[in-house]
Amino acid sequence: MPTQRFAVEFDRRTVGIAVRVPGGFMFYSSDRRFAGLDGRLFRRARAIERQLERVADRQARARTPGREGHWAAAAMPVGAGAMTTMDNHREEARAIRSTRARAAELLADYPQLSDAGRREILDYLQTARHLDIGLLSSNDQVAPKLDAFMADHRSELGVSPRDAFRSVALIVGFLFACWLLWTLFDPMS
Repeated sequence: MPTQRFAVEFDRRTVGIAVRVPGGFMFYSSDRRFAGLDGRLFRRARAIERQLERVADRQARARTPGREGHWAAAAMPVGAGAMTTMDNHREEARAIRSTRARAAELLADYPQLSDAGRREILDYLQTARHLDIGLLSSNDQVAPKLDAFMADHRSELGVSPRDAFRSVALIVGFLFACWLLWTLFDPMS
């Protein structure tokens, strides 16, 4: 069964995605203004819109005319270093979008892909942020091919036995160290 998902817009801008999950819709924010709502479950899609409006209203009230100068001074970047950081962020965002677009372009040709194309999609799915994969899966033309690709390459996208063993060994080692410290410094002995 395909997952129901859609882009969430506020004030004519995409601010995240909502994914249908048991119990409602999970919201994933792509806009810093709504980062506090990221990963939150809403019973209905309309509830997401209402909460976005509340957050925007609160932010607008925080910038009242009496405090406006204070807020603007705190929010303005200072110096060339801040501009460089902002430029770097823009370049990183462009690179992420182009990588997501490249993955969508490759998936459009699935299953007639070269091995290099398959490897590129696998690398993207293993390293991309969850939000970017969610945005890719919200594209109605790409979603069925992405679902098929993920089903066909489940073993390569899952956790390898080696990684699972490392994780279990790390947990067991940590628990053993805790037990050892407990027995060495046990106040009851």
